[in-house]
Amino acid sequence: MLDIKFDCDIMVATMTVHVDKSKSGKYVRYLLRSSFRVDGKVKHRTVANISHCSPEEIDAIKLALQHKGDLTSLVSLREDVALLQGSSFGAVWAVYDMARQLGIRPHWVT
Repeated sequence: MLDIKFDCDIMVATMTVHVDKSKSGKYVRYLLRSSFRVDGKVKHRTVANISHCSPEEIDAIKLALQHKGDLTSLVSLREDVALLQGSSFGAVWAVYDMARQLGIRPHWVT
């Protein structure tokens, strides 16, 4: 439950987010919308226009919204997956960037 307080002292409770599909003629639009009540009336606010997304991405957004309380239920971790540490790059970049800011040019840069 999400409570939002506006400046005009109207309480909004139970805001939900969903994907809204609208088809008019040959065009289809998909909007990510939130629904809430103000003084007992249902209101909608468009959060994002996701019409440019692929059907797979829209389905993924719908699936994530259906399981927004526990996204870990969507992930099945396999035991044969191994995570390995890659090469460290941050320290080298920090030294390079600091030298660049100080005006020191490495000898390999022409």
